[in-house]
Amino acid sequence: ASQAVISGTYSLTRQAIQLGFAPRMSIIHTSSKEEGQIYMPAVNWILLVAVIFVVAIFKSSENLAAAYGLAVTGTMTITSILFCLVMIYKWHWSKWIAIPITVIFLCFDLVFFSANLLKIIHGGWLPIMIGLVILLIFMTWYQGRKLMHAQLDNDLSFANLRSYLDKHAVPYVDGTAIFMTGNPDCIPQSLLHNIRHNKVLHKEIVFLTVLTKDTPFVDAKERVSVTLLAPGFHRVIAYYGYKETPNMQSLFKSIAEYELVLDIHTSSFFLSHENIALEKKHHMSKMRTYLFIWLNKNSARTTDYFKIPADRVVELGILIKL
Repeated sequence: ASQAVISGTYSLTRQAIQLGFAPRMSIIHTSSKEEGQIYMPAVNWILLVAVIFVVAIFKSSENLAAAYGLAVTGTMTITSILFCLVMIYKWHWSKWIAIPITVIFLCFDLVFFSANLLKIIHGGWLPIMIGLVILLIFMTWYQGRKLMHAQLDNDLSFANLRSYLDKHAVPYVDGTAIFMTGNPDCIPQSLLHNIRHNKVLHKEIVFLTVLTKDTPFVDAKERVSVTLLAPGFHRVIAYYGYKETPNMQSLFKSIAEYELVLDIHTSSFFLSHENIALEKKHHMSKMRTYLFIWLNKNSARTTDYFKIPADRVVELGILIKL
């Protein structure tokens, strides 16, 4: 049971990261053959602290019976509800079939669950507390990143950028510059900051976006989309499933099939380093804003997550007010 909890926590955390509900964490693949065998040091330490906390509070496994019962019956109830949604929206079954089937399951699940509600004060509060904490972190990170991306996005089109470059005669230097951006439809802020401060551009510019789809895996043929915007300017969109971990080395091999050859050891990666400040008018509550700032500071660096050599990265600071 403990091994299932450990493996399941690793997998679910990675999926939450890919879907944008949790901050980036270091992911170590323990097998070169099995894609799903992973180890996450941060999650492992969190589990250690949680186990020590539970042992210190409850002292014996008998005292955990109430917490265990509420967790199991609650999971059964939630699973039945989600199964109904799968039948209706995924399998496209008629509601007149899906709902009666779900009601049959809920007749048993709700009886067990309601009986365990009486045990909340005897330990049933533990799974509820854990669920609420995880929900708070997930929704804070999701909403915070959404607000941050709204400030990073701009209305500058590529056509306008070309007009600006031609008008100001920005000089070009040899080499390839890769600008990573979360929105493929916007010119990345890191490029604008580079022009503003360094006043030069590389001869080969690549706008790279990594997107996660709502499927576990993405077929290799659909992994990459490469668009030539103009001579020397390419837009690359890489698609991954929520069970996959992006890897730059393998991604560049896929890009090479589109006659765009990139070398991770000679290209320069330009990234935005977000410095978040608290604004007087909060978009989230003050507590959640501070939580998001803390999560953002402690999330894994982009270079570590995407396995980019640290000596090939240029970070440009951007101030964001939340």
